[in-house]
Amino acid sequence: MAAGMGLTESSRGRHWRQALRRRLLTEKASYYCSKMVEKHNTVLENEASKEAEDEGNSNGFGNGNDSNYDDDDDDDDGVVEEIERRIRALKRLIPGGEGLGMEKLFEETAHYIEALEGQVTTMRTLATFLDGLHKERRLLHG
Repeated sequence: MAAGMGLTESSRGRHWRQALRRRLLTEKASYYCSKMVEKHNTVLENEASKEAEDEGNSNGFGNGNDSNYDDDDDDDDGVVEEIERRIRALKRLIPGGEGLGMEKLFEETAHYIEALEGQVTTMRTLATFLDGLHKERRLLHG
């Protein structure tokens, strides 16, 4: 939580800053509730995925033997669907990304990644420093 708040303070002027700040404060208030909802959604998704898989295996379609089947159109549709799926996922990952257009989403994503990399560097430095203190304490106190 503290690292996330530090990230918001170091990113003044970015669109995702306010969204991340709101998210962090909301998460602090509803941590246990969100975990329960997450587990419930995962169970539902797994059940739906399993049902879809069972239906797909039992209907006999998709064996590729249909001579009227146009592979190129299906490949194009599959690529478009995959891109759309990934963009929706990216919008969920970037704080405040749900309301952004594509160009702004990619710009905010780049800045968000840079900020996260800075946070990781800071945390690694802090961990190294604390490890050194711990080793020094053991040497002094035998």
